[in-house]
Amino acid sequence: HANANPVLKEKLREDEQNERDDIDLVDAEKVDEGESKQMITVQNHNVEMPQSSHHKIELLNHDCFQARNDSIPISLHGKLPKPFINLGFPKMGTSSLHAFFQCGGYTSYHHRCRRVNPYYTCAKCAQESITEGLSPFAKCPDSDAYTQIDDGFSFPQLTLLDEFVEGYPNATFILTFRSMQKWYDSIRNWPPRIRGPHMDDRWREMNILDLPAGMGSNVFEFSDWFCKHVERVRNRLDQHPSHALVEINIDDPENSETISKFFDIDKNCWGHRNVNGMLHHVTGSEMNNASDSVHL
Repeated sequence: HANANPVLKEKLREDEQNERDDIDLVDAEKVDEGESKQMITVQNHNVEMPQSSHHKIELLNHDCFQARNDSIPISLHGKLPKPFINLGFPKMGTSSLHAFFQCGGYTSYHHRCRRVNPYYTCAKCAQESITEGLSPFAKCPDSDAYTQIDDGFSFPQLTLLDEFVEGYPNATFILTFRSMQKWYDSIRNWPPRIRGPHMDDRWREMNILDLPAGMGSNVFEFSDWFCKHVERVRNRLDQHPSHALVEINIDDPENSETISKFFDIDKNCWGHRNVNGMLHHVTGSEMNNASDSVHL
């Protein structure tokens, strides 16, 4: 379902295996040469759009950018059923979720579902499970939480959403939210090299659900993709009241209190992971404690 340029795909796989998966070093000086920009506001966030772009994002429901803090009734606080499955996208707090659950005493897998085999991703074992007629995580290691189920090439949260919903009728699903501009800055600068190719370059060469090949040239096209995914997940889970859907805004300064109540885990377990050192100008010793950080 996703056909990337073989040379680009192999290069990106090699780099991602040799570098820390979740370092988010952004080249703050990177701009598109020769193209003027204008700043406009979408859902209280300033976003940058090339003036020459004629793409019109169809925001059918602007609350697709806003986490619903009331999505979990008080009666379920601290009683949410396992497994905890994050349906969010890369670079949107996945490693923070992973560390949070581990700190709370839960087992958690993030991106890779076999610690002894770095190439065996959660996306791969999910697809193998479905191919054999099993539930998505049947061939993956048992875990309380799966905090990143895609591998940047395959997106089970998109292509296997129905299988996850039907295969785990009592699961707790998670959606993470973030400023669209911050997310866009992150994906267009990962892996951390100045000249690329980067994550957004890769995705433009692929044919992903709701992000066909050639799309993803600006923050609006990625915002549209994100919005459609949020609406699809919400609509699907609304049809299955046995599921819980936790929505988390990783930019919210009160987020540690909110997520602590949902999962009955000490709020201090929610921390800032993998701070963008170049963007926020922090030293290595400050990386995990900076107050203005970027979650992955």
